[in-house]
Amino acid sequence: MVKRTLALANSLFALAVDRSDLPMQERVRYSRSTLDRGRDAVVGQRCQAVHAEGMVAIADLAAYGVEAGALDALQAAIDAYVAAIGSPRTALTVRKGATAEMAMLVKDSMKILTERMDKLMTVFATTAPKFHQEYFDARIIVDNGSRSTAPQEPEAPSETAEAA
Repeated sequence: MVKRTLALANSLFALAVDRSDLPMQERVRYSRSTLDRGRDAVVGQRCQAVHAEGMVAIADLAAYGVEAGALDALQAAIDAYVAAIGSPRTALTVRKGATAEMAMLVKDSMKILTERMDKLMTVFATTAPKFHQEYFDARIIVDNGSRSTAPQEPEAPSETAEAA
């Protein structure tokens, strides 16, 4: 995209010089590093601005080696670039939605356990006490994912405490 934009910008610059159109020269005066520098969205905007200049001067650009197909190809490259830079944001949105849904599904699953399964276990308290105990032992949640803090050593007594 940047290579195509640079080629178009250089052709437009040559056209602007021939026309003595100083404002157009300034609008399309780009080097490769200038086009490529900055945030992704800004790079896309610069390329789109050069493309817009090319569309305005499309009739005169044939003499400078630029055909309408080149402008179409540049627009397709810009569109693909803009779609690609938008993808991470879209992925974040999708993940956030999935995480929220996951929390809701876990809550629903816990509701099944506590309101149905646990309630039905009372039948086994007398008929199969070992099974009953194992079920509730298995339901104990052990959270190994958190860090435990080491027990603090007691502070040494201060001299003022000894004097009292």
